[in-house]
Amino acid sequence: MRAFMRSTRFKVMMSIIIILLIIMVLAMAIGFSAPQSSAMGAATTPIQAIGAQISASFNDFFGAFSKVNRLEEENAQLKKELQKRNEELIEFYQFKQQNEQMKDYLGIRDLHPDFTFEPARVISRDPTNRFYAFTIDKGTMAGVSKHDPVRNADGLVGYVIEAAPTYSVVMTVLDGGINIGAMSYRTLGADTGIVSGDITLSKDGLCRLNFLPQDCKIAVGDLIITTGIGGIFPKDMPIGTVKEIKQNQSDISVYAVIQPAADIRELRDVFVITHFDGQGGIDPEEE
Repeated sequence: MRAFMRSTRFKVMMSIIIILLIIMVLAMAIGFSAPQSSAMGAATTPIQAIGAQISASFNDFFGAFSKVNRLEEENAQLKKELQKRNEELIEFYQFKQQNEQMKDYLGIRDLHPDFTFEPARVISRDPTNRFYAFTIDKGTMAGVSKHDPVRNADGLVGYVIEAAPTYSVVMTVLDGGINIGAMSYRTLGADTGIVSGDITLSKDGLCRLNFLPQDCKIAVGDLIITTGIGGIFPKDMPIGTVKEIKQNQSDISVYAVIQPAADIRELRDVFVITHFDGQGGIDPEEE
């Protein structure tokens, strides 16, 4: 509206209105002076009509101008109210998310009283990484260190491979460079192997349990958990379930295709395990 008022078009319009106002005043003056003859009255009647029309147009114009100002004020008020509602909605979702995260925290704490946790949020992902590595919003200032395991309420996610003061990078269980000692929960350690990623399986969010003997008792649907060997990952942490069992073409062993318990590709909130009984060991990329 301010730009319009500064425009040439507005200035020309105002000039015309001023001229018309002068004509209207003259018409009204002529109209109110008592005419001496009917001929004079007949001559002034058209001018009076034009004056009345100009007056009405003038009122309409400034009435519309006032209406535009009121609409602008109402629009600004509505924007403020909408901003306030959006802020309230964000606060609600943050509270809901924190509440759900606290429930997850307490559930894991009950199962693993020796764990020390640091809750974290996924803040970015590397689009060039085919194993869904991601960055979290916690680092060494929050007590996070390289090699700390990372999980969510469902199970193991991966571990920290880089810890900066305010952020950390996490390698996932889908990565071909990770090695996790694992076993079937059902067979109570009779069938053990190494969980690692596979470039072909990772696009479907899957990994594999390698180096199983031909006579292994693992079956589809079995829960695969960590053995705790190596000191990087705590014992008995869920990794995923067996989806398929296949023959390894390179040797006589078999391997199991694993569906991770955690949805690696859709993670939002995780827990970094900064301490657990038996922690400390070799890099899981070198096992």
